[in-house]
Order: sequence, then C-alpha cells, then structure tokens
Amino acid sequence: VVHATIANTTEKIGSTEFWFPSKEECLSKFGEKNLPYFKFCARILKGSPLSISDRGAGIYTREKSPTSGSFQFHLKGIAIDPEFPVLEPNITRGYQLFINTDYLTEYIVQVLGKN
Repeated sequence: VVHATIANTTEKIGSTEFWFPSKEECLSKFGEKNLPYFKFCARILKGSPLSISDRGAGIYTREKSPTSGSFQFHLKGIAIDPEFPVLEPNITRGYQLFINTDYLTEYIVQVLGKN
C-alpha cells in the first residue's frame, strides 16, 4: 500500500491510498495495448478516482532516502487515460493508469541528446 499525493502544477488535488497490483492484474483490466512497459496501473484503495480534469496530475510517493534517512517526495507517474478502448469500462473502475516518469525522463534525455 502506498500513500500518495495527487497534484498538478498549481495545486494539491488530494491524498489517496494506492496499491500497485501485479502486471497481470493490470493487463486483465486495461488490456495489453494500454500497458506497454512504460505504463503502470494503480488500484485506488482510499480516496476518490481522478476526474477528467485531473488527468496529467502526478502521483508522488514519499520514500526514505537510503543515504540521508530523510523522507523525500518522488514523482512516480503521471495520470493518463487508456489510449485504446477497454473491453468493459466498469472493470477499470477504481483503477488509474500512469506513465512511468523514470522512463519518460530517460526518453526525453535521449531525444535531447540526439538534437
């Protein structure tokens, strides 16, 4: 269980409790096309599902730094909608898709490095 803060660039949207299910569970909810290796899903345990206006909000997890021992916030993902239709929209209720920001950062660095 991860306690996460949902925020966009201007305001904190809310604090939600998420659980990161297995890749297989996410695939069963969203389908293979919606879950390439750089995306993940989270199951919302406490709090409200994100509304349409919250898409693009970040999920920040609080993690303890192994070097300093202090807690730091880490941007784990950015909320997105499924790119492809899901078989049953009701089956995804209580779940949210995210793009992995570690992957996104690496991709941007590679693209900028080529230019």
